[in-house]
Amino acid sequence: MNIQLIIFLCFTPNIILVVFAKNVKIIGGVDADIKEIPYIASLRQFKKEEHFCSGAIISHYHILTAAHCIDSLDKSEVRIYVGSANSSNYTGPYYNIQDIKMHPKYNKANIKKLKTRYDIAVLTVYPRIPFNQFQNKINLPNQDIETGELGLISGWGWKTYPIGWISDTLQKLSMWIISNEQCANYFTNLIREEHICVYRNRETGTCFGDSGGPLINNNTLIGISSINSPCASGDPDVYVRVYTFLEFINSIINCHCVPFDCNCL
Repeated sequence: MNIQLIIFLCFTPNIILVVFAKNVKIIGGVDADIKEIPYIASLRQFKKEEHFCSGAIISHYHILTAAHCIDSLDKSEVRIYVGSANSSNYTGPYYNIQDIKMHPKYNKANIKKLKTRYDIAVLTVYPRIPFNQFQNKINLPNQDIETGELGLISGWGWKTYPIGWISDTLQKLSMWIISNEQCANYFTNLIREEHICVYRNRETGTCFGDSGGPLINNNTLIGISSINSPCASGDPDVYVRVYTFLEFINSIINCHCVPFDCNCL
């Protein structure tokens, strides 16, 4: 069974539905070859044998994802699968989580703010992820992204809504990056500088199963899927702005851990 967290917010005069997709697929996308998107990772609860979130490979030992994907799970419950475009393939390489570092300001109990702040986490995995044409890291940004650029999103979330299921095949879709000012018209009091909003048109976007997935521009990881309005409803999709959190990310990937001991923070 897919895990879903749907939270309703009432604002005057608008009513806004915010979806945290621990399970969010891309609607309106097309099938993707893993060699096109070798940096994507599938987070799976291995006892249930199901995909629930995505992530991005950022080093031989690290996966970047959304904090809300793993804030209620023990690291022993999750395996990381890479190198395959099939979410139901369990014969490929997988990796265990050695350590989970959520942003120190992320508050998993903060329902009032809907966990929209600091929704980012770095997973340290073992054994080492070897790089090849099927699995490889994505670059971190060295500058912020401009409004009006195209970004590529990908994931295994639902392809239809309101009835759907996790996709077997990886999907991809190009989206326009819009300004946070435009985005704030859809999400009252939720959008901050740490967010990036993307939009294409109605009936396209992320859905249940896509959280934690990457937003890419120019072979660079610029966002991690965080907030979804009802799937492909015509509202923008909201990503964590990776550039904002480079100091946090680098403090972990530059930490030299001994096996099973990553207490650098």
